[in-house]
Amino acid sequence: MTVRNAGYNGNLGAGATTTFGFLASWNGANTAPVPTCTAG
Repeated sequence: MTVRNAGYNGNLGAGATTTFGFLASWNGANTAPVPTCTAG
C-alpha cells in the first residue's frame, strides 16, 4: 500500500506532524497487512 499527498497538502514544515486513515478488511486466509512509513 502506498499513501501519497494530494496536490493541495503536500508540504509540512520542519517538525510538523500529520495523520492519515484508511479502511481495510482482513480474513484469516492471508497475513494481516503491516503499514510502514518512509520519507519521500
